[in-house]
Parts: sequence; C-alpha cells; structure tokens
Amino acid sequence: MKTKIFWDWFNTNEPYIRKAVDERHSNASPRIFTDFFLVMEAYHPGISYLVETHPRRPDLYRMTLSAHGERSLFMPIKHLIDNAPHFPGWKFQAFFGPETDNGEAFDMWDSEYTFLGITFNPAQIQVSPQLYFSKIKKSLLLFLLPLRYSTYDQEKVEMAFEMFLMELIGEMTLYDNMASYDFTYYKKDEHVFVPMDCIHLIFEMDEELFRDESEEHP
Repeated sequence: MKTKIFWDWFNTNEPYIRKAVDERHSNASPRIFTDFFLVMEAYHPGISYLVETHPRRPDLYRMTLSAHGERSLFMPIKHLIDNAPHFPGWKFQAFFGPETDNGEAFDMWDSEYTFLGITFNPAQIQVSPQLYFSKIKKSLLLFLLPLRYSTYDQEKVEMAFEMFLMELIGEMTLYDNMASYDFTYYKKDEHVFVPMDCIHLIFEMDEELFRDESEEHP
C-alpha cells in the first residue's frame, strides 16, 4: 500500500478515530481500531503504533509509530510520517522518544509519565549495570522501582515501563544499547544502583563496568 492510500483512509476516518480514542476506556474496543490495524498491516507488516491523546497536551491527539528495534522497519516508518498531511489537532511522529513542545525541548526528566494508568517519575527510579554482551555491544540493566509498584498488575507494569523508557531516553537509544532489562523492588548488596538520570553515562562507560557474559546473550 502506498502512503497516499493510508493517509486518504486516515482522512476519511479521522473523526471516528478521535471518538474511539476518547471512549477507549469506557467501551469495548471500537471496530475502527481493528480497521486501523488492517490498514497499517497493508501498508507494511510489523509496524507497531500507538494512537492516543498527547501525554502532555490533552487538546492534541498523537500517532506514534514504532519499530521496537527492527531496523528493516525504519525506512517505511519514516516514509509514512514524512508524507503525513496536516491534520489540525494531530501530531504524527516516527519512533517514541524526547520531542519538542511549541519549538522547545520538553524535559521529561523533570516530569511524570503515565501509561495504562501507571505513572512513573524518573526521580524515583534507580538503575544498575548488570551484564555486557561484547559480541553485540549491548547491556543488561536492572531498574529499581518504588515498592508500591509491586502491588500493581505486573503485566501492565512491564508494558508501561517499556513505554516510559522509550519516551524518556528514545526508542533508538533503548534498542541500540540494551539487549534486555529487568526491574526489581528491593535493593540487594550485589547490586549498585545509581539515579536514573545516569543511564546515558552508563551507556558511555567502558564495558568493564559490567560483568562480561557475551556467551550468554539472551
């Protein structure tokens, strides 16, 4: 499917998409979301997407496409977004990550982020380097979350935390530097945690910071 066909479909169905986003938490999943999936698959299989109200602008709707680290999807994602027409009240972006707000960079490190009803604050999260896989030059990190999250639905916590990471540090940064990650709610003597805002320093540090377990690539 060509980009024009996708955007023509979007233009025709835009009012129904907005209505479905507004009502998604109060009603069963509307048919338009099924149609959206099928149209996106027809454009290019494998592209993930999220259509939602903007996390910081309740008057704005946002469609974000995601490759989840699959580089073969980069070009079709960027091509679709680069050819997006102007729709008042909408923002379209390729890949999750830091973005500008009214021309100025928005600092997520000083803000809370909510997804699936779960809110994360970067100032309340710590991170510990665990393993380094030298063959692929990626790491395994362990995140320390506040204890209250242990009482939440853990499947939702996992999904929301991945979204939080992609929005905070950028989808490409996440998948280019991390082979995997885990989180815990308890500190143990064998793990040295540092504030979350040190994560970019961890990525830049010498691999000797980690235990090298290159033969145990997950």
